[in-house]
Amino acid sequence: VGAEEVTDVIDNTFGRLLPSAYSFGATLLKFGGDAMLLFFTDEGHVLRACAAALEMRQQLREIGTFTTTAGKVTLRMSVGIHSGLFDFFMVGQSHRELIVSGPGATATVAMESAATAGQILVSPATADFLPLRNRGVVRGPGVLLRGRVEAEVLGFTPAPTASPDLAHFIPPALRQVLQAGEVEPEHRPAAVAFVHFHDLDDLLNAGGSEKTTHYLDELISAVQHATDRYETTFLATDIASGGGKVILTAGVPVASGNDEEQMLLALRQISVFASPFPISIGVNWGPVFAGEVGPSYRRTYTVMGDVVNLAARLMSKAAPGQVLTTPEVLDGSRTVFETSHVEPFFVKGKKRP
Repeated sequence: VGAEEVTDVIDNTFGRLLPSAYSFGATLLKFGGDAMLLFFTDEGHVLRACAAALEMRQQLREIGTFTTTAGKVTLRMSVGIHSGLFDFFMVGQSHRELIVSGPGATATVAMESAATAGQILVSPATADFLPLRNRGVVRGPGVLLRGRVEAEVLGFTPAPTASPDLAHFIPPALRQVLQAGEVEPEHRPAAVAFVHFHDLDDLLNAGGSEKTTHYLDELISAVQHATDRYETTFLATDIASGGGKVILTAGVPVASGNDEEQMLLALRQISVFASPFPISIGVNWGPVFAGEVGPSYRRTYTVMGDVVNLAARLMSKAAPGQVLTTPEVLDGSRTVFETSHVEPFFVKGKKRP
């Protein structure tokens, strides 16, 4: 549907969900396309996180069905919750990037991945803190949340604009566009890549946080160097099992005319970088929705659509050291790369291989 319609639906949805989470003490760490990474801490955080998940699900049910030019649309959500120690890294050179990773993040991803639409799945560590009446049936690696969770409501007040200069925490390609003014939402062709770095949990357990931070800083800086060199965009990072993932774009927010080629050149440079973290990459090209989304007090620039989803699926299928690309990306490149054919395979969300 029209980009303005998509923006309205997303903004209205996040505008209802975020206050519900914030009222129970949440901090929004990351937007991941149509996902949110929420962080709860201090006394009673387990109960407040579970109560927030239930309240957000209820808000989505009350929103009900959207009527759009593409027909009626009903949104549903799945939630994964884990309680424990989490590792935060501030790394990078051309901009400072917050990475949430470690065993705690891996457990959270496992819960969210196992939850289906409408479900709230909590880890065994989280379930141990819950009253028996809130522990449902075991589902895969976790336990389904049930019933009503009694938790303290802390209230919600949007944070005021921070006084420090926060530009250094925004990727350069995004920084230039956002500082120029409001970014109009649009549908446009783009190359989208997901870079998954593995084995961070193992290195953290074996080498400690200082050593892990050093190697992670080197890796993220190398990704930044490649994207800056080839005029692509370091869009964001998100949590992933065993490590983390970086989302890269070419063609949005700015098009160069040879976006597929620039993306492949950047990915080639990233894939051969010597790092203790094995790297798997998936890349795709096609029409995406791109623009600013979120309520006025918490916005992000993001890309969404089937092209983005398939790039993520390719990343999950790529072996360490591999770059899996669709033919559309290669067809748009003037630079010729050595390639090897991969037999068709099935991915989530696609009926055909």
